[in-house]
Amino acid sequence: TGTVAHLSGEEVLPGLKGRAAYAHGVRSVRPEATFLTTFCGHQHDPALAHDTAAAQISRGADVIFAMIDGGRDGVSRACRESGVRQIGNVLDWVARDPAVFLASAVADSSVCVEQAILDFAHGRWQPCQHRSFGLDQPAAVRLALHPAVPAALRTSVEDWAQRLLT
Repeated sequence: TGTVAHLSGEEVLPGLKGRAAYAHGVRSVRPEATFLTTFCGHQHDPALAHDTAAAQISRGADVIFAMIDGGRDGVSRACRESGVRQIGNVLDWVARDPAVFLASAVADSSVCVEQAILDFAHGRWQPCQHRSFGLDQPAAVRLALHPAVPAALRTSVEDWAQRLLT
């Protein structure tokens, strides 16, 4: 339809950054697209999330990037009811629910925990040290894509990832 949406709960820095990244990606690929965005006010309310997603869908959104926790089921239900696809975050939602999810921005914190345990077990752990995990470690950070995503779009995503890394 040329209309996409972002939906999140509270207006917090991670949500703002995620929205900005998604909006930039949309503008880069399809600058004429209509971009809807809503912070519904609560991360864990499925009914509120459903109603918010349904409102975005009624305005033409056919893809919703939902950065929402306990409210996720509400967004998924709205997507199922209307045939709209969803992009998730944190977990690999494509693997969990491929009928609804087109993609998922995965941020697997277990990789960080595992690294801290290994550092401790091998005498390398030091307090107050900062370590970043990003696209250079796909086990921790990646974009999971549904198998139906066309090869050209997959290549575009991979190109963007390489541009970010360099």
